[in-house]
Amino acid sequence: MRLIGIFQLAPGFGKGQNPTILSNISGKEAVKIFENAGYILDHQTGSHMILYHESRPTLSIPDHKELAPGLLRGLIRKSGLSVDEFLKNKS
Repeated sequence: MRLIGIFQLAPGFGKGQNPTILSNISGKEAVKIFENAGYILDHQTGSHMILYHESRPTLSIPDHKELAPGLLRGLIRKSGLSVDEFLKNKS
């Protein structure tokens, strides 16, 4: 672990991914990106959009104007995609 002042950073922190790279993505935009990766919008329950994929876990994405980067990263991890693969499907 690296020490910065009196704080310890977890191994790998600060390497690779920029935390702001996943900011300003809405729930609807995330659904479109996951659809480009093969997911299908199955239904919506309340404010959550449920995405289905034949061979990957089902995802529940909140219909928010902006998803928290940690939430989005967790959804990406659950889907089996890397952040880079997710962002490639963005366009």
